[in-house]
Amino acid sequence: MHDPFTLVYDALWDLAEASVAVTSLVRVGNRVKLDSVAPTAGLKKEVSQADLPEIVLALTSSTGNIRGTSSSSSVIRQYQWALSTGDMDPRTLLALEFALYAALADWPTVLSTLTWQGLGFVKRANIVSAEHGESDPERNRGVRGWSGLWTLDVEMHFRTGDLVDYGFQTGT
Repeated sequence: MHDPFTLVYDALWDLAEASVAVTSLVRVGNRVKLDSVAPTAGLKKEVSQADLPEIVLALTSSTGNIRGTSSSSSVIRQYQWALSTGDMDPRTLLALEFALYAALADWPTVLSTLTWQGLGFVKRANIVSAEHGESDPERNRGVRGWSGLWTLDVEMHFRTGDLVDYGFQTGT
């Protein structure tokens, strides 16, 4: 069984890949998963027009409240979608951003059903920032065009006792 942070990461990908709008705009090979198992694992060193548009789900930051109450702890984790179009027409980015936005609207159906230690733990998910602009070709593997960064907060709550028990288990 995966840890809650990984469960959320995978569920965010599930939301994007369940969207016909997203999958019609971004080929399977251009949905870059940063793990060692997926066929699309890792960023390509060189990018051609066939590799675009591209989406990547990354991790950015977290804030938490360990022992926020006598029996519970919480954390807000940020996940960030990076979108690269390779196209100077802003409509390409706008279409991709709206497709992803619409896909994320179903978060309660997917994220709220996740469980850890027998309990649901995701309480809230929201887009907290979205930045758009021309990509920096020097930093973005030579890709020119519009790009976007969509940052999501995912708020999770846990029983503190379950966290303590997990910390002392071996082999998890």
